[in-house]
Amino acid sequence: PPVTGLPTVGPLAYNVEPGEARFIAGQKIDAKLTLTNVSNTSVTINNYPPAIKVTPNGDSTRIIVSVAAGIKPRDLRPNETVSINYSWDQKDATKSQVVPGWYEIAFGNITIPDYTFARNAHVLIQYPQGALIKYFSPNQTQTVSGLTVTLQRIDMNSDYATFRCVYTPPGYTNSLA
Repeated sequence: PPVTGLPTVGPLAYNVEPGEARFIAGQKIDAKLTLTNVSNTSVTINNYPPAIKVTPNGDSTRIIVSVAAGIKPRDLRPNETVSINYSWDQKDATKSQVVPGWYEIAFGNITIPDYTFARNAHVLIQYPQGALIKYFSPNQTQTVSGLTVTLQRIDMNSDYATFRCVYTPPGYTNSLA
């Protein structure tokens, strides 16, 4: 049966695993790109399998490790599915552990008639001690040069930190502080 509910590029439906995931430093990361021909005719993927490269998130010019693309075409019959699997040991080309942070595992360029595209898995390598996941309610108020600010709450998790501050203009009373 045809694949439904997956995003498509031209005649190909695709799925990337993991779409986004977190890993402990040193843990093996398995990524997979699945392509399905959702058209009624065969589709040829040029240079199969596609190249794979790992880069720091947002810096596709700094390649950590890469795998060259294949040189042969791959025909996909209607409703046929292929998977490209990649395992990364979190090491760079010199076999050194990469620093914690966000990385992209890019599958591409995938070239079929009229389309060229790439798909990425986004992975976070966490610090060995983990992330501080906690909230604080310091409710500390400070007035400097007539400006009063109250730091009400700090929320921290593995993705971000938020700070809730309340500014009290001169002449007003802050009932929330």
